[in-house]
Amino acid sequence: MHREYSQLKAGVMLSYINLAIGSIIPIAYTPTMLRLLGQAEYGLYSLSGSIIAYLSLLNFGMGSTIVRYVTKYRVENKKHQEQASIGLFLEIYTAMAVLVAVGGIILCVCTPNFFSKGLAGVEIKKLQVLILIMSVNTAVSFPSSVFSSVIIAHERYVFSRCMDILGTIIVPVVNIIMLYLGFGSVGMAGASVAIQLLVLLASLIFCLKKIDVKPSFEKPDASLLKEIAGFSAYVFLSSIVDVLFWSTDKVILGSLVGPVAVAIYNVGATFNSIVERLS
Repeated sequence: MHREYSQLKAGVMLSYINLAIGSIIPIAYTPTMLRLLGQAEYGLYSLSGSIIAYLSLLNFGMGSTIVRYVTKYRVENKKHQEQASIGLFLEIYTAMAVLVAVGGIILCVCTPNFFSKGLAGVEIKKLQVLILIMSVNTAVSFPSSVFSSVIIAHERYVFSRCMDILGTIIVPVVNIIMLYLGFGSVGMAGASVAIQLLVLLASLIFCLKKIDVKPSFEKPDASLLKEIAGFSAYVFLSSIVDVLFWSTDKVILGSLVGPVAVAIYNVGATFNSIVERLS
């Protein structure tokens, strides 16, 4: 109990530290990235992120479900059921990752049809490359989120929040390095994939070595699948609303006006999100 309380207290403090860092860094990082990329390419990078946000819906709101069931079996001291549920979620999320990859290819193919009015031919080709790379990044994040949820369910908040803080710091630093090396938005997208793979590896090792939780792959129980689907449905609806609200505006701007308008709009949205997080 004392260890769990210490983890909780430290996790809360680290969350506030991450909040402070995440609010300060964009103030310096965003203008620098905008200057190095230029308005048009920055707009393309932001637009690709908004497009890929629709693929994130393919997790069907199951992130909270993982925490719920792993916590349930852990509290009930049902080690076998816990490991079986983790194996089940890994199978589900791997299938979802494949869907994301296929969805990324479909979005890439359809890009010229949606953005021919707002983007030039060269911009469309670069947007297609960014969509493909970012879809890979999203696909990798799916199995990674399983292990991250397991860590939360086991109340290892210090490791989880330290990973969040490292991500908050490392991502902009690596992006700036990519820009100074001349790789542009494609280099930034590629770096995100590399970082996501490292997060997956670190979370996997922590689960196997520190928590001693190993996934068990068995034939899933139909009643459990039905229960999981029912639990996830309402979270999924909320996710749809969030994506429609936060991503559709930039997609509309990109398709009708152009990447510069997306860039200007996204700068405002970035600073607005800082205020929202602080509240």
